[in-house]
Amino acid sequence: MKKIITILLLCAALPLMFSACTKTQYNLNGNISGTVIDYDTGSPIQNALVTLSPTSKNTYTGMDGQFEYTELEAQQYTVTVQQTGYSANRKIVNVNAGETTIVSLVMKRSL
Repeated sequence: MKKIITILLLCAALPLMFSACTKTQYNLNGNISGTVIDYDTGSPIQNALVTLSPTSKNTYTGMDGQFEYTELEAQQYTVTVQQTGYSANRKIVNVNAGETTIVSLVMKRSL
């Protein structure tokens, strides 16, 4: 009877021992979330082209002037925004693993 109880306890303990040995997974990527606004009015600028260097990824702002890049390698990036009727603007940002970097870009109307 003691052998059966010992075997049952051992069988119950084995999965716990193996689960304790599993590797912890770390999020090595980060995100950029931003808003593009008009310098004079403070209003969001929609459909502005947002380019991320050195990746050459492009996206557009939504109706609320917001954009987002996800799952980026942790490093320094240049965010460039362009829209017809405005002067282009850029900002250098650092992306840290497991974090979201918040960016605000202000655009002035071109003459």
